[in-house]
Amino acid sequence: MKNGFGRHFIADLYFCQNELWKSDYQFLDEMSRLTSSLKISGDKWSITEAVSNRILIYGESDIFVVLIQVFTEKKFLAVDIYCWQPQISIQHFSESLVDLFAPQVIAVETRLRAEHLNLDS
Repeated sequence: MKNGFGRHFIADLYFCQNELWKSDYQFLDEMSRLTSSLKISGDKWSITEAVSNRILIYGESDIFVVLIQVFTEKKFLAVDIYCWQPQISIQHFSESLVDLFAPQVIAVETRLRAEHLNLDS
């Protein structure tokens, strides 16, 4: 029986046209607008410059956690979204998040985590 306890969305965004990471305020405003439109509550975001030319963006809400690594010189983003309620589709949120950055090339994967683990017993 396949149950699982979470859904993991992974995306590599290449040659992003919208460099939202250049302005914390613009990024936070866009994320607030996105989560509000999807009726996601309890979201919090932080932006940290980890090392030269790399920025970490962390977000969480009542249903998901997001980690975005931005490699500024290459305009490349590595996006991880984990939703611990597998019955909830994060497809619309993940697609909207990807669209915000307007990448020219995208590689995407979604996995159900612990899909073979029976959590009912």
